[in-house]
Amino acid sequence: MGVGLGSLSISTPTRLTVFPTSSFLAPGLLAGTAMQIGGNEAMYPIMVPSSGLRRNFAMLATPLRVVECAAGQLGWIAVRLAIVSSIYLGVHGRLPAR
Repeated sequence: MGVGLGSLSISTPTRLTVFPTSSFLAPGLLAGTAMQIGGNEAMYPIMVPSSGLRRNFAMLATPLRVVECAAGQLGWIAVRLAIVSSIYLGVHGRLPAR
């Protein structure tokens, strides 16, 4: 993979358009980070009640429906991914292109 993508990011022009390495690296890192954070945030509420921690007892004791709990969890995942992605894109936007 390094040889194939590396040949597209070399400094001498070829028949293909030359792209900086960050144009390949940044989207991949962002997608990988978003998948890891989203997966962790989605699996954590399932793991916590089964591990014996008493963090969800207050939520389960209220008259919330399952749909409301799921909507709140999905909303939090969306907010967390938006925050992390905007920070990542802000940092990447300030780095010089090579």
